[in-house]
Amino acid sequence: MICVLARGGYAPPMPDDGTVNAAQPQAGLRRLGAVARAVAALIVLGAIWLFACEAWRVRWPPMLVAFVAIGWPLAVAAWRPVVPLGWRWSLGVAALLVWGDLLVDWLLELPPELELAALQWEMPRIALVIAVSFAVAHLPHRPVFRHLRAAMMALSSAFAVLLAGLVLFIAIAGPRDQAARADAVLVLGREFFPDGSVRPELYARVDRAAELYRAGLAPHLVVTGSTGGARQPGLTEASLMRDLLVERGVPAEAIDVEAHARDTEENFACSVPILAERDPRRVLLVTDPWHMPRALYQGARYVGRVELVPAPANRSPEWTRPRKRAAHLVYEAVAYLFARVRRISDSPTSCPP
Repeated sequence: MICVLARGGYAPPMPDDGTVNAAQPQAGLRRLGAVARAVAALIVLGAIWLFACEAWRVRWPPMLVAFVAIGWPLAVAAWRPVVPLGWRWSLGVAALLVWGDLLVDWLLELPPELELAALQWEMPRIALVIAVSFAVAHLPHRPVFRHLRAAMMALSSAFAVLLAGLVLFIAIAGPRDQAARADAVLVLGREFFPDGSVRPELYARVDRAAELYRAGLAPHLVVTGSTGGARQPGLTEASLMRDLLVERGVPAEAIDVEAHARDTEENFACSVPILAERDPRRVLLVTDPWHMPRALYQGARYVGRVELVPAPANRSPEWTRPRKRAAHLVYEAVAYLFARVRRISDSPTSCPP
């Protein structure tokens, strides 16, 4: 025993103070935090890509090119260091983002013209992810870059949170039915499919309007909407809705037709003068649940003191099917934001001749 001690071959037992054991949970928490940051990066990057495509491809097409060229590289540069750098990780991040787009396309049943995983957009997107990853790996560690990166992370996160918040707001507020006795019913049109066939949403709106009339909640109806893609000469959304309402037992003399409006704002700009002839105080508004918050917001600037009361078509097949509902909620969230931003500079529209 003395020899062993003299040669230094004996190591006294480590004190059992929990130091070693405490290091293991800390390492596990660090790994968990790294995984959470990586997941957050993928969610935010995927969300702002979805936001940009839904907004700019449909309403501001030139801005989509600007986003791909400027906004997307900046967002990737901000979030890319959250995941380990290197070409393998870069390819992995790009692959996960593409798979995310494919999953969203499948879940939302997006039509081909609105698909996120379109080849003409995914190829430059992957190339930019790899190029930005290489550039970020060679950036010097300077405070100015850290501040810029933090600002871009905050901005891109704000877009993702905004999109989620708008979707939640529309999902909750849209289907609220406050139908009560009123002076008239205003039924907003829905454009036809590109092939000229009728969308199921239009039938659902007509069914809801007929239900309100038969319940005695309003003695008068106004239907509004122009050709909206119809291929049959003379057919408009409004004239078709009138015919469908008559088939459902509504007297033709109780229906006024407005066949000039091409969008939601024009629906109100063209219909309000017709409604004004009867001096209504309360009007039931019929449209789809996801469209209701934006319709109420846009209609408020046209109706004056008239109270618009939501009476959504909650039994629309586009609303009762979860995947269809999700697609409409995402699209309408962007459209609602577009309407709010547009209000800043645009004056009220007028009814087209």
